[in-house]
Amino acid sequence: MKSIRKRSIFLICVVSAENSLFGAVTVSGPGICQQNTTCAYTASGGIGPYTYSLASGSAGSINANTGVYTAPPHITPAQTYGGCQVHPNNHIFNTRIDGLPVHASNAVWMSNLVLGTVKVSYETGFLGNPGVTASHPKTAMSFAYTPSANGNFVIPSPYDLRMEGGSMSYNVPGLDRHAIITTKDTCDEYEIYNLYPTGFYNDVASSNSRSGANYSLPSLAISPTGTDAAQLELLPLTLRPSELIAGAVNHALRMTFSVVGINTSANIWPAQSNNGYAVCQGGTATNCAPYGARIRLKASYSWPGFDGLCTTSNCHRYLQSLLTQLKQYGVVVSDIGTQGAISAMVESPNPDVRAAFAEVRNNLVMDATNFEIVDESSLNTNRSGTGASSSWGEAKYNNAAGVMPSGFAVVIATDRFSVSGQASISLQGVAIGVVRPTEVIQAGSDPKQLSAWVTGASDTTVTWSLDSSEGNNGTITTGGLYSAPTLVPGRVVTSVTARSNADATVFATVSLIILPGGVLRINTGDTADYTDGDGNIWFADELIDSPPMFDNGKPLALGSLPWANAGKSPRVYDNVMWNGLCDVMFHLTVANGTYLVGLRFTNIAGSANIQQGSIDSQGTEKVARFDPYVITGTKNSTFTLNIFVSVSDGSLDVNVRNIGADHEYSDPSTSGWLYPLESSLGVNPMVSGFTVTPCPSSRSIRERMNIPEPSAGLQRTCQLTSMW
Repeated sequence: MKSIRKRSIFLICVVSAENSLFGAVTVSGPGICQQNTTCAYTASGGIGPYTYSLASGSAGSINANTGVYTAPPHITPAQTYGGCQVHPNNHIFNTRIDGLPVHASNAVWMSNLVLGTVKVSYETGFLGNPGVTASHPKTAMSFAYTPSANGNFVIPSPYDLRMEGGSMSYNVPGLDRHAIITTKDTCDEYEIYNLYPTGFYNDVASSNSRSGANYSLPSLAISPTGTDAAQLELLPLTLRPSELIAGAVNHALRMTFSVVGINTSANIWPAQSNNGYAVCQGGTATNCAPYGARIRLKASYSWPGFDGLCTTSNCHRYLQSLLTQLKQYGVVVSDIGTQGAISAMVESPNPDVRAAFAEVRNNLVMDATNFEIVDESSLNTNRSGTGASSSWGEAKYNNAAGVMPSGFAVVIATDRFSVSGQASISLQGVAIGVVRPTEVIQAGSDPKQLSAWVTGASDTTVTWSLDSSEGNNGTITTGGLYSAPTLVPGRVVTSVTARSNADATVFATVSLIILPGGVLRINTGDTADYTDGDGNIWFADELIDSPPMFDNGKPLALGSLPWANAGKSPRVYDNVMWNGLCDVMFHLTVANGTYLVGLRFTNIAGSANIQQGSIDSQGTEKVARFDPYVITGTKNSTFTLNIFVSVSDGSLDVNVRNIGADHEYSDPSTSGWLYPLESSLGVNPMVSGFTVTPCPSSRSIRERMNIPEPSAGLQRTCQLTSMW
């Protein structure tokens, strides 16, 4: 009998990790993972089962079998705004670049970047709009420059909108008008440039803005469209003075340069585009730095010594923080504008911050001796780590430069044949937002509900507390209902704190400035209280060693000129709240009732059509276009405009708008644009002070506001019908 032998045939397959017969391994899961939570990630492609791991240096931990990732219990965001984390900590805007190599073109680029002796400056112009909800009615936007960004945008009404240049100044040619809008519940960012009525410019008849961007703040992605020449995001690259006061600026900033010093026809990551209409002074485009070039202050730079502008310990600390930011994070070439100007938010910085800005402007030269351009191309990647993406902002963790990004997490899935794929996670920490950093409250006002919101956690509640060190400063409930004292002898400055119940290490502080009841007199733009010739106290809104009363930005000292019509209070006109070319906005908490608000103005124009504005309150226009020179008829003169304001919700809002000078329209055949022609760009009226006079209608209001029975003079004042 023959034996039968069985033959076994073995097929041996060699599978390349790069060219798997079963496809590449991909990892799917949430793009954003909040601190102290778990997020599940799954693999596909290749041949399972899969083993999950984290890239070396990643934060958190992962279950090797299930792919469930556990985020760190606490993440401190590199930067926040409006209660939102501004991109993850390993985003290129938040990544230190002091360890990067100098760019190969550094020498030639720096030699052409600046003309003459250019000083670094900080220009406060951008205004934020935090606290808007995602459910706010949206506006259909059609952009002339960036039509790919067309869509529905959250934009506050013109009476609520804070915009560079003013919300109603679209008729002023050449005026920068950016708005930054942040939704507090979803942390979506909306940025627009030059909002105007549909059809105002006829180059794109359907447009209602020049450009725009909409992106998610917690994400690692970069908006593919932007509002500046480099089409970069504004908020993540803008200095907020509150960051200096808090201790550090841990992100890159945007800087502008003259058109002759940059290559406007090219851009490198992270810039998204260019405008390409000019040739740099270097003769050929390659001799000049493109948009997106990253510049840092050299590590060897040391401060030459203070020149008397910066005299306090706080100012010295702020200055060192500015220098540290320039060395560690640097600036990005973003737009055409003032040589060496860094963009800053309008946040009414205290005098020490302004002194630190001035110290830098007077001493720090932007040249090749002090600065150098770095090569950050090795940090560019995409979420799967398989290449580079211009609109992906993650700083590559295993880069050739050996720079270790902060707080990253990369999930790696490996199949049975050692084929792997990866995906990056945007780690989100807890952040708290408040409506205003300072609340001005009159003694005797009705109880005020303070508001705060939390992102980055499922528990969005906070606990409020009051600083008890100031004595008679009112009371607050844990839910944020604040009751002001009935009487105060003068200005009382205190603070309240909203602390996250999800993470007790995260909190936001609101300064409270409590002013006496009765007639309020505010000396805007001044750094000291002032007693006029009648013995009345005018409270300075920029009092030294006290938080600024209002989030307006640019106080301007005019000096003690011989002001016409100054009466018994000439110093009121020596300092003004000017805000450059922006609107000036005031907010106070008062008892419900009717008030006469007298706005005092300083006219420095020598002719008409230089300063023009309007006044609105409680969402209603009170005074239409007015011209200070037309009213006064002479330069260096003063005048007062009176408006009546009815308060029913405890909030008194008064806004002085920049609306530009009178204009006419023209349609030049050379360009086909429809634009205004003016004798001047114009500036918004200079507010030198204002008074708030209660017009009591009942005994209960008078008693609560500590106001005596109205005199005949007060009755006549509250019955005024003329606006001036």
